Amino acid sequence: VNGNALLFDGDVSTLGKWLSDEKATKAVHDAKGLKLALCNLGVEIRGISDDVLLMGYLLDPTRQSHPLTLLAEKYLSRALSVPEAPKK
Repeated sequence: VNGNALLFDGDVSTLGKWLSDEKATKAVHDAKGLKLALCNLGVEIRGISDDVLLMGYLLDPTRQSHPLTLLAEKYLSRALSVPEAPKK
């Protein structure tokens, strides 16, 4: 979705059933941005149990940004690779 919220090489609407299933819990990064991006595509997301961006802010509110790569490295000692966006 828009290159920032979700990298998925298919039709996002095919995930609609799972995304809208409140019982299928989902941990996301930037729930607000994801909800807005999916809403623009006509897809609803339910069942968000965790927002890693919000957690990062609560742990360090003085930081300007809380990218997933930084949070994974800082709190999990894991380096995440960042896939390149597909060229159009």
